[in-house]
Amino acid sequence: MRKSCLQKYLLGLSVRVVLFVLVLSGLQAGYAAAADKHILWKVDSEVNTVYILGSIHLMKPENYPLSAVIEDAFNKSDTLVLEVHMDSFNSPEVQRMMLGSSFYPEGMSLHKNLKEETYDLAKAEASEMGLNIDNFDRFKPWAFAVSLLTLKLQQMGFDQQYGIDNHFFRKAKEAGKDVIGLETAEFQVSLFADMSDEEQDRMLHQMLNDMNVLEEDMAEIVNFWEVGDAENLGTVLLESFEAFPKLLDKMIIARNNKWFGQIENYLSQDKTFIVVVGAGHLLGPEGVINLLEQKGYKISQL
Repeated sequence: MRKSCLQKYLLGLSVRVVLFVLVLSGLQAGYAAAADKHILWKVDSEVNTVYILGSIHLMKPENYPLSAVIEDAFNKSDTLVLEVHMDSFNSPEVQRMMLGSSFYPEGMSLHKNLKEETYDLAKAEASEMGLNIDNFDRFKPWAFAVSLLTLKLQQMGFDQQYGIDNHFFRKAKEAGKDVIGLETAEFQVSLFADMSDEEQDRMLHQMLNDMNVLEEDMAEIVNFWEVGDAENLGTVLLESFEAFPKLLDKMIIARNNKWFGQIENYLSQDKTFIVVVGAGHLLGPEGVINLLEQKGYKISQL
């Protein structure tokens, strides 16, 4: 079954872009897991330990409490590492950048810039959700896609406030733990904003075609995450990127390589880190876990 790459990117890969009330985000997995495993790895160097947890960015309250194994890894850690420090999205500079990147200037519109077929699909989906597409006419395609998808997920009961990364961000602040980001908010916004018009149209078109299987997709993703089935989770999260190789390289592979170097630095320090990033970034030949394993670190899936 074909899946929308934007759906998979938002749900389990990365990026959290604040858009009004919205907060946004692998390769085929090679790490099969038994039912008593989690999407959590312990990485040991000669001097330190780093825990790496795959996040699903939108979950339901009934997905809690999390496993004691996951909570224990967090409790043992001194520092929480996220894709980006979430508070940074609240800065006026970042919010201005997001607004400028999300909306067309005067005289341009979603209707004028989308292909006719894509716009017709968008209008039909918005109407089915009880929305008037005219209210989104100044949105750029990527911002409209993120908004529509997030609203759809919220109608299904999924919300970013229950995302795994948000859960541990709140806990870290309450416990007084250090919190750091692998990237800046500005960089994450640019990942979508720098997409070409054609890429945005294609991505939106694919997402709209796949909205009817979104509930099924979410059931699969959450189930595979909860039972620690890294192989099937990686497959579900990545398969739609086959049609977007440039997007895959830019949003996933290049960033995995950068994060690998940063995690290596944590492994040389004298305090314990837990890294919580989109689950899809951890899996497969180009995933963070395999990159660390190839470098000779001792790795175990918990």
